[in-house]
Amino acid sequence: MASRRKSVLITGCSAGGIGAGLAEGFCEKGYHVFATARTTSKISQGLANASNVTVLELDVLKSESIAAAVESVKQKTGGTLDVLINNSGQAAIAPALDVSIEEGKKVFDLNFWAPLAMLQAFSPLLIEAKGCLVNNASCSAYLPMALMSVYNGSKAALISASDTWRRELKPLGVRTITLATSSVGSSSTPTVSEVKIPETSHYYGIKDFVEGVPNLLRQPGAIAPRQYAARVIREVEKGTSGTIWVGTSAEMGKFGYYCFPQSVMDVLLESVVPFNKAMAQTAKNVAPNNNGHKFSSPALKLPDGKYLMDSYVIAEAIERSHPAPSLHLGNPLQQPLLDALDKLDVILEPVYKTRVPKVYLSEISKEYFHKTRSERLGMSLEQFEKENPQSLVFKKLAPMFRGLNELVEKNQGSFILGEEVSYADFILGGWLLFYKGMGDDVWNGLLESSGERKLYEGILQALSPWTIRDN
Repeated sequence: MASRRKSVLITGCSAGGIGAGLAEGFCEKGYHVFATARTTSKISQGLANASNVTVLELDVLKSESIAAAVESVKQKTGGTLDVLINNSGQAAIAPALDVSIEEGKKVFDLNFWAPLAMLQAFSPLLIEAKGCLVNNASCSAYLPMALMSVYNGSKAALISASDTWRRELKPLGVRTITLATSSVGSSSTPTVSEVKIPETSHYYGIKDFVEGVPNLLRQPGAIAPRQYAARVIREVEKGTSGTIWVGTSAEMGKFGYYCFPQSVMDVLLESVVPFNKAMAQTAKNVAPNNNGHKFSSPALKLPDGKYLMDSYVIAEAIERSHPAPSLHLGNPLQQPLLDALDKLDVILEPVYKTRVPKVYLSEISKEYFHKTRSERLGMSLEQFEKENPQSLVFKKLAPMFRGLNELVEKNQGSFILGEEVSYADFILGGWLLFYKGMGDDVWNGLLESSGERKLYEGILQALSPWTIRDN
C-alpha cells in the first residue's frame, strides 16, 4: 500500500520571503504544500505551478477565510495536516511613546492572535496526522532592540504561548516548534506597521532615522530564505520539539541573551540600531530664535519645515535627498580624522577658550561663556591665557600634527579621499576655518606648527566652492 503523502500549510508565502523559501523547500521534499497568502498574485509562478503545490487565498485575520482554508485542505488530504507553519507577521518600528494603541493591537492581532486562531481551526487535522505546529517568532522577543517594543512584545507573547502550546499539544500527539528567527536575507518588502511621529514627539528629531531602521536590520551576508528553510525542515523531519534559534548570527544572539550582562547586550544592540547615537547627534527641532534674544544657534530648515542643528544629521539629510554625488559618510578615514583633531584640540584649548569669546560671541553670550568656562577651569579665562602663552601652546602642538598630516596626505589628492570630496573634508575644513577666524596670529601659528602650510592652505582652496557663505 502506498504511503500517504505528507502535507504542510504555510502562511505568508509572498515571493522572495521566508514563507516562499519554506514552501519551495517542502515542495522539493515531496510534501503536498498549501502555499497561502492574502494576495495570491504575490506568490511566485514557479511555486504556484508546481504539481504538488496548492495555492490558497488566506487572510489569517478573518475567521471565514481560515475556515475556507481548512475545508480546502480537508478535501485534498482527507482530513489531515502534517505540518502547520504560522509564518505571517508584521513589524512595528516606532518609539513606544508615539505608537497608537489601536495600531499596536493590529500588530498583536497578526503576530499573536492569528497563530492561535490558525491552531484552533487546524487542530483536528494536526491531531489526526500526529503532526507538527511551527510558529515563526523572532529573536527580538529576547533582545530589547530600541524602537521595536510593540513588535518585540507581540513576538514575546507568541514565544511564551507557543511553548505552553507545546506542553498542551504533546498529549494529543502534536509536536510544537518555536522559531526564534534572526535576520534572513529577503527580496520581498517586509510588512511594517506605519507609525507617524508627530512634531510634538520627543523623537521627532530622529524621524528619518526611525524610518531607516528596517534597512539597518538587514544584516550584510544574511542567510537566504532557502538556507533558513533547510534548517527548519531538518528540525521538523527529525522530530524536534521546543524553541530553536535560526537565522544569521542566531546562535550568537542566543549566547548573548543567556550569558552576557544587560550592559554588554545594550552595547551590542546599539551597534545594530544606533538609537542612542542618533538621539545624541540630533538637536531639538525648535523654531529659530524669534524671542528677542541677541544670540541663537544656526539651523538648517528642510522643505518639510523641520530644523536641523547638528552637522552630521544635516549631512545625513542631504545624503538622503541628494544621494549623488555621495558625501561618503563614515568612510574609513573619517573617524581617524576626528580622533586626530580631538588630540590637537586638547593642546589648543588655551587658544580657543580665550579667543572664542573675543571673536565669535555676542555680548550676552560672552558673559555666559566667561562664567561657565571659568567655573570649569577653576580660574578666570585671563589667568588661563596667562598661564598658557600662545607660543608655548604651538610649540607643544608641532609634534602632534604628524598623525593628521599622514591622514591628509594618504591619498595624495586635493581631498582626503583623493580627488573626490567627502564629509571628512568638511570636518577638516570646518576645523581649519574655526581657527583661521580667530585671527592671523592663531592661523599662522597653527600652520607653522603643522609644518605643512601649503597642504592646509591647499585644502581650504579646494573646499572654497563649499565655504562661500549661503552657497
